[in-house]
Amino acid sequence: MESHRPVPGAQGAGVNFGVTAAQALAERKIDGFWANGMGAEVAVRRGVGSIVLDVRRGDGPKTCFNYTMASLAGHRSADRSLARDRRRRDPRHRQDPCSLETAISHSPRRSPQTVPPSEAELIAELIRRDLPYYDTTISKTFVTGMNAFARDLGILQ
Repeated sequence: MESHRPVPGAQGAGVNFGVTAAQALAERKIDGFWANGMGAEVAVRRGVGSIVLDVRRGDGPKTCFNYTMASLAGHRSADRSLARDRRRRDPRHRQDPCSLETAISHSPRRSPQTVPPSEAELIAELIRRDLPYYDTTISKTFVTGMNAFARDLGILQ
């Protein structure tokens, strides 16, 4: 039995790994996958998968918590722009982050290639459900755990 293999079609720019993995599961190209909340939710709603472990909620070994994270990465020059955006952000978003995400998911400017309509409908619900597990900090413990995971997989020396 092989422990891991690439998910067919999941490599490349603009590909949502979790949604692609859910499709591969539906097509029986794979037996299971480790992915984000969106990918897991799509597989469950399509009736092709079930959640075996949710490490954010304490399932499985504690070190697994550091194997993934919700994140956006950018160049350091973007820091000033992000700080300005935080000050301008609609105060309603702080009280109900899901309301803004619902509006974005229904925006005519949203690219269906980036977020397909069926997944866009799930964004607000997933944020509402998973918000307690999001953290904007990247701790030394996380970096150490993620690096150990990458070394174990052989993708980092």
